[in-house]
Amino acid sequence: MKFGRARKARNCASARADSVIHPRLVSRRFRFPRRRPNRNPPEWTTTRILEFPGATDGPWSRFVADPDERRIGTVCYPRVEPRDDECAKKLAKRTLTNLYNERPAWLAHAHARLDAAVATAYGLDPDLTDEQILEKLLALNIERANDETKSAATQRNGKKISRMKSEHEMI
Repeated sequence: MKFGRARKARNCASARADSVIHPRLVSRRFRFPRRRPNRNPPEWTTTRILEFPGATDGPWSRFVADPDERRIGTVCYPRVEPRDDECAKKLAKRTLTNLYNERPAWLAHAHARLDAAVATAYGLDPDLTDEQILEKLLALNIERANDETKSAATQRNGKKISRMKSEHEMI
């Protein structure tokens, strides 16, 4: 059994009774509650097990139960569905567009952390304004474009392009 993947069900009855997620992963989920902060509320959804034939080497392999000698078994796929029409309407409103329009605090904080990480990766100060960032990125882009133009011109003239070798690389 591999961790990080859903475990294979022994049969469809056990898939209904057991969690499809490995117990270690369930315990990790509670240590990292921000990993999936916008899950659908459990009171709005229900899980139905869909059963259909599938191969152990196909896309449904982790859900295949009781494969035969041809490695074909019954796929027991847990499908999350709305409990009723009212819940379906509530779930239909849970879109990324609506989430970004509401801009909850956790999302704004996540974007601020991401912006700071990207700025650091580019060697920029995270406190720069958007205009200053654009100026620096434009300068960086122009510098790299010039380097590529010089490199292409050198290759067209038939000269061999090589890097400088350090002392320990020379024979």
